[in-house]
Amino acid sequence: FQLNRRNSIETGYLYEGLDYGKSVRYDYNSSFFYSRFTHRFPAGLGLFFNYRFGIQQFDRLTNTLNLSLQDLTEQQDKVHLFSLGTDFLWGGFLFNASYNFEQNSSNSYGFEYNRHYVNLIFAKSIRSVLLRGYLTWQNKNYLDDFLPSWPTELDTEREESNFIVLDASKDISSSLTA
Repeated sequence: FQLNRRNSIETGYLYEGLDYGKSVRYDYNSSFFYSRFTHRFPAGLGLFFNYRFGIQQFDRLTNTLNLSLQDLTEQQDKVHLFSLGTDFLWGGFLFNASYNFEQNSSNSYGFEYNRHYVNLIFAKSIRSVLLRGYLTWQNKNYLDDFLPSWPTELDTEREESNFIVLDASKDISSSLTA
């Protein structure tokens, strides 16, 4: 929804799932609703606020400290994500930065956490060479006394890893890039 020349609101629904072939330990389905407010300043600067809420349903069975097999249930996490960020284009330099806070509450002991993370993305074309960079810094704090007995995610970007990726590429032809 375009509120006026400078302000817009976007709402939507996101669905994602993962189905590993050899195990159900990391399989999940997620449904998220989100809303994003963006304000555009003159000179190409944008400021945005994003809120997302959803449920992540894992196929793995869990037990909340009760040792009875009758009490096993599928793990279900409620996720709230708040993001504040900016993007701008200046002199052919594209830049995007965001701060994110994620709160995850789970029916499975050991899987509740709060996570802060920062993303920085840039791109610049110099003499037909595209330079790109991506940085993620994360700080994840589990809230229960005991950590999960196995990794919560196989995908390290969703776990607690930090990344710096730099890339340079050049189009050789319309169908080949080095």
